[in-house]
Amino acid sequence: MVHLALFTVQVLFASLAVAGKFAFREIPPFALVMLRTASGAAVFLVWHLGFSRERVTGRDLPQLALYGLLGVALNQLLFFHGLSYTSATNATVLGTTIPVFTIGVAVLLGRERPSPRRAAGIALALAGALYLVGAERFTMAARGNLFILANALSYACFLVLVRDILARYSARTVMAWSFLFGALAASTVGVPALVHTPLSTIDVRTWLVIVYIIIGPTLGSYILNTWALARAPSSTVAIYINLQPVMTGLMAWATLGERPPVRSYIATGLIFAGIYFATTTGWLRRFAWRPR
Repeated sequence: MVHLALFTVQVLFASLAVAGKFAFREIPPFALVMLRTASGAAVFLVWHLGFSRERVTGRDLPQLALYGLLGVALNQLLFFHGLSYTSATNATVLGTTIPVFTIGVAVLLGRERPSPRRAAGIALALAGALYLVGAERFTMAARGNLFILANALSYACFLVLVRDILARYSARTVMAWSFLFGALAASTVGVPALVHTPLSTIDVRTWLVIVYIIIGPTLGSYILNTWALARAPSSTVAIYINLQPVMTGLMAWATLGERPPVRSYIATGLIFAGIYFATTTGWLRRFAWRPR
């Protein structure tokens, strides 16, 4: 059951970029983020308030607001905005740099000790990411790739900083409040985008895709991931996470007709090599909670 859960989680995460591409045909990225964050906040808050007696003190609310900004609002706004310019495959490949960015941020903040192995891994992964970004070409796709990379950095900062409060509260409590504050932050651009979107003209098939994004890659992936991570070793989880780019590539090829260039394969190899060198110390286990 654990392997089935982990495989399902990777399928859900991998399908997010492809489903987002379909949804963008009739709904702008920020409007989609608003629907996703608001729905997630509502469900996670009901889940938390209905099944947990854990209460959050007022002095921890500013921290949770920061986590909601980094881990939910900026994370999703940057990801979907970048996805609207780049390919689904590139978005998922660049998303795999999150573990490497997490280590880099932790080292810079003095939370972890630097080492030659980690430095080499970070350098390799960043080289692959920058090569895939193609910033030197200044195309719209390169712009989208940069936003995806910024998304990875934002979520990495969240993963490092959230450790402090996870020592006092459960992951479910932190997720509920983070989604609440994240939805409020996202509403500053999400609500105007939603208001100017002619929702009544959106095709039924697009609505089904939107509902899938909310139920599958948002709610379903988090619940399954939380359950599986409590029962599987970190090495097993890491192997399954590395399946995401492959799955997204196959889905994008079959449904969107995407044909990744040679550049994508070279960059993917560099990123995966960097991830291996930077995360094979056992350190990443503390940052395995990764709903997106």
